[in-house]
Amino acid sequence: MKKYLRLLALLAILGLFVMGQSGCTGSDASGSGTGTIMGTVKDSVTNQPIEGATVSINSLSAQTNSQGQYQINNTPSGKVTVSKTGDHSQSEKIIIDAGQTVTADFQLTPFITETLINETATVAAGQHRDYPVYLEAGGNLDISLTATQDIHFYLFNETNYWNWRNNQSNTAYIVADNVSSFSQTFSIPTSQKYYFVIDNTHTLLSSSVTIKVLYTH
Repeated sequence: MKKYLRLLALLAILGLFVMGQSGCTGSDASGSGTGTIMGTVKDSVTNQPIEGATVSINSLSAQTNSQGQYQINNTPSGKVTVSKTGDHSQSEKIIIDAGQTVTADFQLTPFITETLINETATVAAGQHRDYPVYLEAGGNLDISLTATQDIHFYLFNETNYWNWRNNQSNTAYIVADNVSSFSQTFSIPTSQKYYFVIDNTHTLLSSSVTIKVLYTH
């Protein structure tokens, strides 16, 4: 009987040991060691392969070939980032086990440039002309303006626009005072409504103003 009990105790201890060893290998599920990542990068609009895109993971990187294909060897798990000038970048976390080859394909969306404002208008003395528009964060503006008489140009968010209208503040993203020509690029910081404002503070003279705004996003 005592021998039987000793055998049961030994088997129980052995079982706990085996379970412990199994638990130690559980880290493989999150990707231990190094392996290979490969795939294809395509244009999301045309579905054509993109050549010359940069694919990076950890401190390693590779360029896509004419078929849009890439391969990075001997890399651990990490965040893969794919980028190319003229396209929105893409990122994805990839898990790689030791000796494993993982396929990760990506699609990049090209930036679009559209004409947001393009007009010539007469702004009477003591008047202003406003262009409200909602813009998404991350886009870029290319603003150009000419005027026959000096004007003030502002780019406001909605709060500062109404502060300005109520003569409380001139705080703006862009302030250009007493200009007859003006150009500037601007990176949109947050998604919100913006106001482009042309203000003619002359008491007698009107101003013919041409404004063009390109929006890249």
